[in-house]
Amino acid sequence: MKPYSILSSVLLCLPLLLSGQTLQWTTDYTGTTTYQVPTGWTITIQQEGEVSTWQAQESPGEKGTPGLLVIAMADPGLELELLTTTLLQEVTQEIKIKNRIASYNQSHLTLGATINGIQAEVATMAMRDQQWVYVAMFAAPSDRFYELGGASVLYRALQQHSPYLANERNGSELSNGSNMQDITTQNQILQQGVTHPSHELIGSWLQSFSILSGDDYLTSENAIRTEERGYAHLLDLREDNTYTLTYRYQSYSGGCPYEAEVVETGGYKLYDNTLKLQRDSYEANYNVCGDQSVERNNQLAPASYQIGSTGQELVLRGAPFEYSISVHNDASGQAYIQEGFRRQ
Repeated sequence: MKPYSILSSVLLCLPLLLSGQTLQWTTDYTGTTTYQVPTGWTITIQQEGEVSTWQAQESPGEKGTPGLLVIAMADPGLELELLTTTLLQEVTQEIKIKNRIASYNQSHLTLGATINGIQAEVATMAMRDQQWVYVAMFAAPSDRFYELGGASVLYRALQQHSPYLANERNGSELSNGSNMQDITTQNQILQQGVTHPSHELIGSWLQSFSILSGDDYLTSENAIRTEERGYAHLLDLREDNTYTLTYRYQSYSGGCPYEAEVVETGGYKLYDNTLKLQRDSYEANYNVCGDQSVERNNQLAPASYQIGSTGQELVLRGAPFEYSISVHNDASGQAYIQEGFRRQ
């Protein structure tokens, strides 16, 4: 099944419906996803081969009905913006991209387009997660698009934080410091060349990352937000030159949870601006689509991290703290993610 054949049925026949509506939200009543959906909208789910779709429409079959759509497919290896616009070009004309935000494994677009002769607005989000690509869209006639809430409708439905809001705040929407997953920020800190003795680095350091938004994120309890794809690490460096790393990971694929909680212990030493971890052992608790298991490992290779610090923020640049459930590599086999910790 070609994904654009689904797009043609959900991306609007378009003239207008009633105006002046305020959306009320409810959880996906099919129980298939954790998405939110405007109350009263109709959900349709399709699965054919390696392509699955979830769509919600205000009034199916009526011209001009706004719609939400999520397509999940095996990763075709295309650049995400190209994949999104290629899908859209099958059913839209005169595409004009208005805003774009991209990072290593996600792409966000807002654009204007003509659909069946009607001017429409579309917000899109595409992301890679393990071996899958997800492309999500919210489309509506131009005046209804903004009346209903614009791009925020898409992020509310997916329960994700809008990257446009994050940009307006000049950094993370959810944290008070720098976005420590931003490579430019990491480089700026590392290039300061500040050397710190070990006693200045003793304490707890947090690193958290949203796979979808590419930004730092955490709850007030320093945990991953419910139903979000992402991970969080808490690294405790102690005076006796031992450490504990607590790691949490959460993602979904095909509606199934992929979760891990890992506790790793060991010792550390500092050499100039290098942190060397002598990793002793870890215990990992996994939940993969309801299949729960425990993994223990006491044969771990040492790890080295380049240190940079402003006194308030710390960068550990090296291979990511990853475990078997959550390895993310790019096309060349290199790790996507490099760590950036913030003192707690």
